[in-house]
Amino acid sequence: MGKKLLTRLSICLGVMSLGLVTLSNQSSASASNVNDYIHSQHIQHNGIAFPIWSGFPTDDMGYRNGKGHPEGVVVHETANPSSTIKNEMAYMKSHYNDAFVHTFIDDNNILNIADTNNLAWGSGPKGNQRFVQFEQVRMHSKYAFAKEVSNAAYYTAFVLNYYGLKPNLATTSNRGSGATVWSHSDVSKYLGGTDHTDPTGYYSESGKKWFNQAYTMSDLYSLVKEYYNAMQYSTVKYTGGTGSESAQVIGAGYDLYNHVSNTEYSANKGPASKLAGKRVYLDCTGIKSDGTTWYRIRVAGTSTLYWVDGRALKFRPVEYSGMYTTARFNDVSSDLRSHVYNSVALSQSRGNAQKYKNQTTVVNQKAVITDYSGSQSTMYRVSINGTTMWASSRAVRFGK
Repeated sequence: MGKKLLTRLSICLGVMSLGLVTLSNQSSASASNVNDYIHSQHIQHNGIAFPIWSGFPTDDMGYRNGKGHPEGVVVHETANPSSTIKNEMAYMKSHYNDAFVHTFIDDNNILNIADTNNLAWGSGPKGNQRFVQFEQVRMHSKYAFAKEVSNAAYYTAFVLNYYGLKPNLATTSNRGSGATVWSHSDVSKYLGGTDHTDPTGYYSESGKKWFNQAYTMSDLYSLVKEYYNAMQYSTVKYTGGTGSESAQVIGAGYDLYNHVSNTEYSANKGPASKLAGKRVYLDCTGIKSDGTTWYRIRVAGTSTLYWVDGRALKFRPVEYSGMYTTARFNDVSSDLRSHVYNSVALSQSRGNAQKYKNQTTVVNQKAVITDYSGSQSTMYRVSINGTTMWASSRAVRFGK
């Protein structure tokens, strides 16, 4: 067995550092007052949340180069000074036949609500078939606007990095040819099919109001490049599992790798769709500093290992509920675990419940796991000598 393969197999036994993608404390190359403020105030982007809504259309929604193959990102803003991110998302879900975008951003949130592997309807027919699209809600203070801009730049860089695209701003000189970073206004000028000019006015007015200088797409692009360059050196936090937990492959729009993508030794091993519907066992997670979670998988009945983005997998639904009571351990052989078994957080063994037979424990949470067949099982979070663990329902009894 070669040294590289040994490294890949053993890496889940250790942990590497994980943090937000940070910008260096320096003046922006574009001499932007907003960007300088972001650096000087050490403003950090928010993490990306993925509350994907199942109501958006998915059939026949591939980009012109195919599902999962966008060519860049379009930046929008709502043009509504009184809206909030919650009411904007609610409105879009109820009017998606008119228009919708993939993601909403404000000063505290990056919420991806539509699968970016499918196109959205936000920038006219020519833009829709090419680009991932996000909407910004208007901010009303100096810090909030700078924070939103930081979130917008980070998300743009994240999408480019995730899909293997390089930053290239749409400009008059290239007229959009080969560009990957677009405003809605750029789509109107260089592609047509729409006449909107956002976020030009919002950026310019906000920059002048709070920073005595108009903010531009070129200024945003400078931040995008900083975030993108930082992502090329992303770290990964690895956590091992037992290898006995499983999930099902959904696969469409995602690829398999021999290691976490964009890391050393990583190579594409083909579309995850070739495993669609198959049951796979998971023995390791890798959380990248770009916010994505990857799993090392093995197809049942084989020894071949792959890494895949967690969004290509279907996990068993888990319903959590709070509780606070005491229970005793039964005299049964049952593993105690660090997390709920067969959930998105792979679990590790924490010993056997039989060791604690008849011992009293505090129970402070309940988890009901629904299997793919519809059958349910229950686990309880218990506290043993100050350490929390998860125990199966057969390992504990309530009452006397």
